[in-house]
Amino acid sequence: MEILDQIYKLYPRKRGKTAGMKTLKKLILMKDGGVNREAADAVMLAIQNYKKDCEFKNGDYIKHFSTFMNCWEDYLEDEFEETPNPFLLPEVGIDGEYVNVQ
Repeated sequence: MEILDQIYKLYPRKRGKTAGMKTLKKLILMKDGGVNREAADAVMLAIQNYKKDCEFKNGDYIKHFSTFMNCWEDYLEDEFEETPNPFLLPEVGIDGEYVNVQ
């Protein structure tokens, strides 16, 4: 189904597709053949949040798709906390206070 492929294309690491797609199908495909659009949108949001969290990780530390599909709810917007950028050093303002401390 097209929506399943669209979701998989969003994911940053192309490993664990078969098991991940099986979990995804159970989540978003309804018994009548329709798509649970709310669930599909939630998974896409979780993938976007996870991609932000992975920006500074080596590709080897990005979860396989199948693993992500077992914990995707951890990356929903209201619960998600981004990992601070380890390369961003605090700036000191003219008053001596740190400006961009995370």
